[in-house]
Amino acid sequence: MKSFIATMLLSVLAAPCAMAAGSLSPEDQAFEKRFKEISTLGVTLEHHPALDGPWGSPNPDAAPELQQFAFMVGRHDCTQYFTGMNPNNPAQKLEGDLLWLAYYALDGRAIRDEYYSMGGNGEQTRAYDSFAREWWVTFASVPGVVKLTPEPKPQRGSFTAVKNDKGHMVMTTPSTDANGIDFMRTITFFDIKDDGFEWKSDSVYDDKSVNTGNISCRKVAGPGR
Repeated sequence: MKSFIATMLLSVLAAPCAMAAGSLSPEDQAFEKRFKEISTLGVTLEHHPALDGPWGSPNPDAAPELQQFAFMVGRHDCTQYFTGMNPNNPAQKLEGDLLWLAYYALDGRAIRDEYYSMGGNGEQTRAYDSFAREWWVTFASVPGVVKLTPEPKPQRGSFTAVKNDKGHMVMTTPSTDANGIDFMRTITFFDIKDDGFEWKSDSVYDDKSVNTGNISCRKVAGPGR
């Protein structure tokens, strides 16, 4: 059986090379040992996306809708501008560079992405629910190295997402602002092209919509590049 190397998902991004079984790091050896233990339970993966280079590959049996977020797979160099980065200090602004990486995961049936910036780092797992006919996106984020005042807390949660009639991927989740007023947090991927995409975050109230952040991304590596 081919070695199933956990760190291929990120380390290969910097140095794309195959590691022989005898040269595995202690962390990889521990992961492979655990993977073999799982296999003894009769649990097997017919598709090994992590073995198909740093970006993985979609499972042939995955829902066709998986390709709706496939534009993210690869490396994107981005610029960001946020006015709502810190919910404890809405007037605080943040702008700068952002690195966004995405790859196929969970046996090639989902897409996982990670972003890194001075203001904060985070990850998402995007899986399509064929029964509800919508995306289920879970996320977790932590503060970056920039000292925002007061420092924002780590966040976690989930969105649902759909592709609208304009070809945009729209993620939504209900939320409540600092004044106790309910709104819909909306994230939209738009102007999606082979070489990048645009992203925006809005707080949508009954009577208004407030833009809280924008990201512009250029694809520099990955499928199609």
